[in-house]
Amino acid sequence: MTFAVGSLSRKNIKAEADGEAVKRLKLAGAIPLLVSATPEYCFSIETDTLLNGRCLNPYDSERTSGGSSGGEGSLNGAGASLFGIGSDIGGSIRIPSLYCGIFGHKPSGGVVSVKGHFPNSLDPNIGHYLVEGPITRFAEDLSELLQVMAGKENSSKLRLNEPVQLNQIKVQYALAFEGINGWMHMAVDKDITGAICKATTHLKTLGLNVKKAKLPNLENSVEMALSGIAGQDLMDYLLTDENPEGSGKVRETVWEIVKSVRGHSKYTTNALIFELMRRTGAFMSQSKINQYMKETRELIGEFENLLGDNGVLLFPTLNLPAPRHKWSILSLWGVDYTLMFNVLGLPVTHVPMGLNERGLPIGLSVIGAPNQDRLCLRVAVELERAFGGWKPPVPHDLDD
Repeated sequence: MTFAVGSLSRKNIKAEADGEAVKRLKLAGAIPLLVSATPEYCFSIETDTLLNGRCLNPYDSERTSGGSSGGEGSLNGAGASLFGIGSDIGGSIRIPSLYCGIFGHKPSGGVVSVKGHFPNSLDPNIGHYLVEGPITRFAEDLSELLQVMAGKENSSKLRLNEPVQLNQIKVQYALAFEGINGWMHMAVDKDITGAICKATTHLKTLGLNVKKAKLPNLENSVEMALSGIAGQDLMDYLLTDENPEGSGKVRETVWEIVKSVRGHSKYTTNALIFELMRRTGAFMSQSKINQYMKETRELIGEFENLLGDNGVLLFPTLNLPAPRHKWSILSLWGVDYTLMFNVLGLPVTHVPMGLNERGLPIGLSVIGAPNQDRLCLRVAVELERAFGGWKPPVPHDLDD
């Protein structure tokens, strides 16, 4: 099947074999329907390419379905597919899930093989950042799909077959980043913070231990998040075969951005901007990148201590519901809401929590400590039971 990944330069490339996650699902009986749309090289949170055109949000065609798994988000949100596989290096499962009103799970780093995925990296640690996971309209599907995708050994490590007593889960929540860092971010939409408050109130009525989180130091969340991406110099580049070495790569990328804005490039602007961030080290010095990576490693331990083996954190998936096409740049300032948890390697489940007054999906993230995916999935099932989960984009009566 097509292996173009939204790129004109890969237009005629076909996959030579199934990716590992696809292979496992097919062996379990899944029937592939199609290869869904992604941004070019998956390098954007908006699925709009020169090859495939614009992917529409099923709740409002004037708005984006997100990215990079925007095609999967749109198909599942519209009820056109039973489930899908998404990939996620900075929010690419969770952002389309938020925008399209569905469930999406970003597994713990390294538990689902990304063999066969494009783009990929020669970095032996890429599995910590880049993951594949299930997207579906129904929370109960997530655990079974994850078991198949992860394989027997990793499913055992995640203890996915062990029952989880809901009342034994300790719940913490935060409505946004705190302190000065919170002030520097665009405010989280009131409907999203309201969804978190509704979820915590419900869980508290069930007898769960619920309290406001004292988050570890996230003052440098943007820099720590971007440093993880900036360090991925072994991942595929758009212009690799055409670029000279050294600073010429940056100059050529900038020139391609100018051409793209004017409509004269064969590459999309968003993908080129992502490429520029990587080529310039997110405009940070190597010493700064090393410093932020050190802070990140320390932060993993702090989150492990915060959540333990029986705790979850409810947190905004992103600060805004689906924006209009071409306006996703407004959400980029909050991309560390998702990207931070790739850098930390933590499991995250996006849970839809209904529609706002404009008919757009809202929701929240349930975050666990490394390899505690089952806790996230169990809370997602309960919130679906209580609040209804996915809502059809076009309300209709079902025949008896």
